[in-house]
Amino acid sequence: MNARQAAGHNECGASIMAEAPLHLDATRLVAQLKEASLFVDSHNRTLRFSRGVCRTRAGFERLAQCLPR
Repeated sequence: MNARQAAGHNECGASIMAEAPLHLDATRLVAQLKEASLFVDSHNRTLRFSRGVCRTRAGFERLAQCLPR
């Protein structure tokens, strides 16, 4: 990564991590969110939400609508 890329990277913000509830399959949840164009990855039960999803209030609201209860 060069200095210009690093500067732009720092302006993007950070990822948000969350632990999937025990009753949900994190891998399945990642696939469901991808179908809604919400990009998330997982490691075990930890979900990592992309900066694009979590950058605006509208992004959070869209994510909340797609998450199972």
